[in-house]
Amino acid sequence: MSIDPQAARMQLILRGHRIGCLYHFTDIDNLPLILDAGGIRSKEWLERKGWLDRVKTGGSQLSKSLDVAHDNWDKVSLSWCLKHPMAWWKEAEQHLCYLIVNLGVALQDGIVFTDRNATDNNEQRGMSLEGLQLVDFAAVQDPFAYTNQERKKRKQAEVLVPHFVPLADIEQVLFRSRSSLEETTRLCVGKNHPPFAIDSKAFFPGRYSYIKDHLLTAAPVSRSTLRANVLTDERVFRRGVVSTITLVVTAAVQTGVRMRFAWKKANGTVVGERVLDVASTTDNGRAWVTLDARQLATGAYQVACYITDMQQVDDIRQFIAPFTIE
Repeated sequence: MSIDPQAARMQLILRGHRIGCLYHFTDIDNLPLILDAGGIRSKEWLERKGWLDRVKTGGSQLSKSLDVAHDNWDKVSLSWCLKHPMAWWKEAEQHLCYLIVNLGVALQDGIVFTDRNATDNNEQRGMSLEGLQLVDFAAVQDPFAYTNQERKKRKQAEVLVPHFVPLADIEQVLFRSRSSLEETTRLCVGKNHPPFAIDSKAFFPGRYSYIKDHLLTAAPVSRSTLRANVLTDERVFRRGVVSTITLVVTAAVQTGVRMRFAWKKANGTVVGERVLDVASTTDNGRAWVTLDARQLATGAYQVACYITDMQQVDDIRQFIAPFTIE
């Protein structure tokens, strides 16, 4: 795409409001597909390619109809802020990350700007300098916009990019925790991807439960060993030497949370399962589950961790930790 004729004046506006980049949040399970597609693609492209059913959009048939009706179906939606109002709900349903997009994308010719959510019946939209001037940047940058319905709507102003945001314009991907980053690294193994980083401040604090960190160990686990921080992460165990394998997690959990752990062979055969509620956690949200390793043959295994809280309909996978018994 070429540069917008009004790009210089637009850049002055963005600089004046200290806008440094654009954002796109998505489920971590979508990242391998984004990498395979060479960037963030529109739903129209994904549907035509036959890939749309592989994407965790979180949208309903109504949202699809609204996107089509508002001429959004062939466009990629970007936002101006982290902690987006739509992410307030999506964090309850999906395992989210934020893609950081080069601000230069907003200065390209053909970009559509909206003053609020692009499916809102009262939204206004435009292109170039005229479209950018519709955006209420005070609302976009207001961390407390949720108490005022109109301001909350204006915080959702969108940048609609026709068809495609290439990987070259994705500068970084932000995750809430080390466990989230490790899970995405596992999903994207062997693929070229933008730099991954952890930034918990990009997500809503204290609203939803998630796993901060995890490790596997053959060492005995107790409250004292946890407090002493002497445990190290192990992924290879010797059969006949190791009698137990323990998964230790550090979780940010709310009342009513359930954590489910599934130990499996590489082929998916379940060899152990355990469910813990929030009352089972120990100091600072730490908990552990132990598997009797004496029953296991040599080979590849994994343990998966899922979280469900009172506001979540389905288990949200936090990570799958692979390990080997030799």
